[in-house]
Amino acid sequence: MFNFILAIQIIVAIAMVGLILLQHGKGADAGASFGSGASGTVFGAAGSANFLTRATAVLTAIFFATSLLLAIQARKIETDQRRLDVSEIETETATPALEPIATETAEEILADADADTNAEETTKTEEATADKEQIEQELATISEAGGETEELTEEVEQEKSE
Repeated sequence: MFNFILAIQIIVAIAMVGLILLQHGKGADAGASFGSGASGTVFGAAGSANFLTRATAVLTAIFFATSLLLAIQARKIETDQRRLDVSEIETETATPALEPIATETAEEILADADADTNAEETTKTEEATADKEQIEQELATISEAGGETEELTEEVEQEKSE
């Protein structure tokens, strides 16, 4: 019903704008805008003012009535929405949510923590092994090039000890 009334109001508003734009002001001639001296020839000599004025008055009354109906409908929808909101709040407070109960024992939690720690240590060991292999490859490259390997060997041993 609300959408139907709203559609009628939009149509009436557009029609009112058109009718108001067709009317001429006090002392203005309808034909003056078309460049001729004949005034009021479109609707007759005296008929244009009465027809357009009456049509505008009818559309204005319809627009006023639809505005009131829309306001009443909007108020009713708002009241219904408030009732829904209040009932939702009451049901939420009436049945509070239960918190889940922990099903894991302390031993299971500790076992999971140990597994995580072991995984971290394995990752660190793998990274250190990869670093060591890279350094050894660099040393081999340098020794092939004829560089001093003793100093680099000492550096590698120091890094291993760290």
